[in-house]
Amino acid sequence: MPRGQALGRPLRLFTSPVDDPQANDGTDATFLRNRLRDHVAALAAHIHGSYPTAKLELLFPFDVNYPTPAGVHQIGGRLNRFVNLPAEWEHKATSGLDRLKIEALDFGAWSRDLNLSRAAVLFGVSLDWPKDSLRHLVPVFQPGYAWRKECRTALGEGVPAVTLWAFDHICLFGIDPNPAPGRPTSKRF
Repeated sequence: MPRGQALGRPLRLFTSPVDDPQANDGTDATFLRNRLRDHVAALAAHIHGSYPTAKLELLFPFDVNYPTPAGVHQIGGRLNRFVNLPAEWEHKATSGLDRLKIEALDFGAWSRDLNLSRAAVLFGVSLDWPKDSLRHLVPVFQPGYAWRKECRTALGEGVPAVTLWAFDHICLFGIDPNPAPGRPTSKRF
């Protein structure tokens, strides 16, 4: 369908993730959000048609969809947040998905900001999803990041599973993925 045909007019040109999603009474951003929702629903229907027992998980990059630009790379913005998380996905019952995994790699690995990483964890648990359907992804690829604290935060909030990303870095750095809680991270000589 040509651009704008569904709206009966050209779609507003958005040029930045901080653009106002309520421009044109929110019609244009809602159109984009609904296209994303419908595309994922079509994929889910196709997958379940071929593999009825398949489990579908949405990986939601909270940093990219943070309501305002944040972190060292100043990513995020209200347009991203509005378009990339359709209202139906805020509730497991209406999402058509089995699990929701939250990640904020920029907030953790690059910004090394545990407050922003905690906000990502809290965002996931604030949605209308049972905790047993939530997951959290933690970056371990940037030396010096307190990834164990982010893991403890997610697990402490009741998220039942944390994925360390990426496995090759766990091997490369010789990381023990199951350190004892409270284990010191430095040594005295």
